[in-house]
Amino acid sequence: MKTIFMAIAMSIASAAHAELPDINRIVEQHILPSYAELNHTTQQLADRAQENCSPSDASLIEAYSEAFDAWVKVSHLRFGPSEIEDRAFALAFWPDPRGSTPKALNALIRNEDQSVASADRFQTN
Repeated sequence: MKTIFMAIAMSIASAAHAELPDINRIVEQHILPSYAELNHTTQQLADRAQENCSPSDASLIEAYSEAFDAWVKVSHLRFGPSEIEDRAFALAFWPDPRGSTPKALNALIRNEDQSVASADRFQTN
């Protein structure tokens, strides 16, 4: 009877061990490269926006698409760089399907809210 219990315990332990994910491989082959790509593409987007922020600019649209695709690859990861200063929360609003951002900004402008009077005030409010 002891032998049967030992055999069952060994097979359960063996099966449980076999199902463990290779954390190092996941970190090295998915997490780090994907965050590096997000960093690179969002920097390119920022650079393009500094050059020309017209919504019809083809290079800006391409940079946005590349950055958004990179975000999708890591959006399921809820730890590390994406959690600092609520970055994941901010990025989750790309694109804004309900148009919340333009509506909020238009309301601020329409109501002559002083938080939009200068870049410094807008950034901190």
